[in-house]
Amino acid sequence: MPKMPASELKAMLAAEYADALAALTGSSKLSAERADAMDYDLGDMARDMPVPEGRSRAVSTDVADTIEGLMPSLIEIFCGSDLERTGTAPGCE
Repeated sequence: MPKMPASELKAMLAAEYADALAALTGSSKLSAERADAMDYDLGDMARDMPVPEGRSRAVSTDVADTIEGLMPSLIEIFCGSDLERTGTAPGCE
């Protein structure tokens, strides 16, 4: 594979750096949506769903916590491999 010229590498790295900084700024729509999703995940929905007067402000995250705990097992079930092992590699007897 031929070597990449230094100027091309610098331009590519500068573009990647600019993209990374753009993702961190709060001005993008995606950043705002991510912040809202994080608030919801933490149980903070006061901005979009204000609590009626005289009602509890408590938010239960039991269902979300349970699903988060089950996620590794679910990933294993749905994304696991169905390959059968037919032998052993040399030296693994």
